[in-house]
Amino acid sequence: MDQKLTFKLDNPNKEKWELYKGLSASTDKIALDMGLITVNRIFCESDYTCHVETKSPDNETIYKCTLKVTNLLSKHGITVTCLSAKQYSPPEQVNIIMKITLKDPF
Repeated sequence: MDQKLTFKLDNPNKEKWELYKGLSASTDKIALDMGLITVNRIFCESDYTCHVETKSPDNETIYKCTLKVTNLLSKHGITVTCLSAKQYSPPEQVNIIMKITLKDPF
């Protein structure tokens, strides 16, 4: 299960923003320990948003990981609002086999 999420820091200021960014390694470790992989993360300084792409084996992993990450952030006095969450299944792999016969030009 793949997801694209956008979070916005609540009541942002520079100090909280730097702390939030600094906790990304800890949130990635929580996710990885639970089987969820952070594929990409982009921090937007101008509007205090973070765009995250993840891969997860199932929805249960996503929910459990969300609770643990939320608990970690709240211990540091940080809250975020999820502005968008899109979930999609990765495309299935298709193998194509072609048989080509070449003719000798002579």
